[in-house]
Amino acid sequence: PEPDCYAVMADDPVREKSSSGGVFTLLAEWMLDQGGIVCGAAYTEDHYAVEHIIATNREELHRLRGSKYVQSRAWRCYPQVQSALKRGKTVLFSGTPCQVAAVKALTGDPANLVTVDIICHGVPSEKMLNDYLNILARRLRGTITDFRFRDKTCQKQFAARIDLAGKKTRGPVFLKSSLLSFYAHFLKGTFYRENC
Repeated sequence: PEPDCYAVMADDPVREKSSSGGVFTLLAEWMLDQGGIVCGAAYTEDHYAVEHIIATNREELHRLRGSKYVQSRAWRCYPQVQSALKRGKTVLFSGTPCQVAAVKALTGDPANLVTVDIICHGVPSEKMLNDYLNILARRLRGTITDFRFRDKTCQKQFAARIDLAGKKTRGPVFLKSSLLSFYAHFLKGTFYRENC
């Protein structure tokens, strides 16, 4: 039989804080309200890598919002997901299809595991993002304190937001996403990992 298909979009302000329609936030908030936990991709504290983390309350969800465009270190949270499932907690796990397949294989796909596969056509390596952000920081003469590939703060659908701290540069810098070489190569698929 044909699977059911739904189109969903969150209301403002959730959608404004999200890269796309904000559906992940709606699902995550619902899961937390049911007493469950949420596992998704977040930038590391230095914003130069991406890893999966566990969110147990709404305040922690902001780190899981937004497109990252790089492979996440999802394996780091698998033991926490396994442990939570064994304790009877319901877990919402969001990731690429290969990450979802891995967590299902590892846990046996129990009834209290809810998964969300994001559409993925391949990802570059973490090193590509790390090198790119280092170059960007040097060119902007600051230290990157936050980075978003697609931010809506300046009312442009595809604008990158780079929050900087430095001697001469403070606050956010907005660049048209199409001007970012990393983003352009991501869309063209020129530097995906071979196994993707």
